[in-house]
Amino acid sequence: MLDLNTLRLVSMVSFAGFAFGVVLLSRLVPEERGLQDWARGAVLLAAAMLLLGLRGLIPDFFSIAIANSLVMLGIGFGELGSRKLYSKAAQGHWHWLAAGSVFLICVISQELQVRVMVTSLLYVPFFASCAWQFWRGRGEPHLRLSERLAALIFIGGTVLFIFRAVNAPRMQEQAAYLKAQSWVDTLPYVYAILLSMWLSLTLTFIVSVRLQRQRESANQQLRVLNARLATLSMTDDLTGISNRRHFLEVLAAEWGRAERAGQPLTIAMIDIDWFKNYNDHYGHQAGDECLRRVSAVFQKNAGRGGDLVARYGGEEFVIIAPATDDQHARALAEKICAELRTLAIPHAASDYGVVTASIGVATAVPQKGLVSEDLLKVADQALYQAKAQGRNRCCFISQ
Repeated sequence: MLDLNTLRLVSMVSFAGFAFGVVLLSRLVPEERGLQDWARGAVLLAAAMLLLGLRGLIPDFFSIAIANSLVMLGIGFGELGSRKLYSKAAQGHWHWLAAGSVFLICVISQELQVRVMVTSLLYVPFFASCAWQFWRGRGEPHLRLSERLAALIFIGGTVLFIFRAVNAPRMQEQAAYLKAQSWVDTLPYVYAILLSMWLSLTLTFIVSVRLQRQRESANQQLRVLNARLATLSMTDDLTGISNRRHFLEVLAAEWGRAERAGQPLTIAMIDIDWFKNYNDHYGHQAGDECLRRVSAVFQKNAGRGGDLVARYGGEEFVIIAPATDDQHARALAEKICAELRTLAIPHAASDYGVVTASIGVATAVPQKGLVSEDLLKVADQALYQAKAQGRNRCCFISQ
């Protein structure tokens, strides 16, 4: 059996390694404030084990009073670190009071049994608190097993020090105690070694899982932001409908789809009549509101799944209507013109007294040698005809 001083020195090395590892973790994850307290506690416990291991070589004041006070303080910092792992608002100074009590007992009392009993009883609530913190956890499924195992180790420590306090009256006097040793005397140090090793693994695992969760959360937020940016890049700020860039992308895709399926594709180009005069007469804010209202009419009527309404620029709008032949394209355009007149937005600078629109419609079944821009040019020609014929009307060209 190893003697007590050897076990104490092994415990010192174990806690020193634990402290080094936790310090590295706390540098990597500074937001986990509990790690900093665990690092302080491990350093204090390592220093305490060194002083305990030098008993007989240094004055008893250091190897008993200071050493046991450091043990209590180290355990207290560990308990505070456990609470901070699961609650950012955790705080407290009970460990300082407990360490002061241990120091006073070790200085005042010359009886080994009293010192062992009091210090052991002071350790118990801190170990029990650590056990409760790890057992309760934070509801993270991937950490449940390791947290429960850590809680069981602290429960074991709680039971160990209760037993040690109860067994204290039967301990030998200090001189005999230093010469004789039993499993009861060595067990706390074996436990300390196992505790430091297991806590190193547990805290590392907890931090790594939380870092993984943070990365996943950050990636999810990045995906959401990218989706929002993509939406913004395809949306007109004023009206909330698609913009010219998105329209051109969809037009190319729908042209290819219509060509493969041999189906007609319709484009309607829309121009709000005398809109510059409207802006000059009513002001730009009223003009913006007018554009929002007319765009809502376009969206209402071009509401099929594949239809797209976009703002092409200024007061110009465009509609893509896949699988739409001449007859349905004509009905769509005439309905839009009629609803705009029914909307009856006042327009004092218009020949018609209300806001109206000119619409040029082009329908074609994509053929070899044609491209989507050709259909767009034809729709623009139809729009020019509608405006030349007096506006507030639809013109159609079919290919």
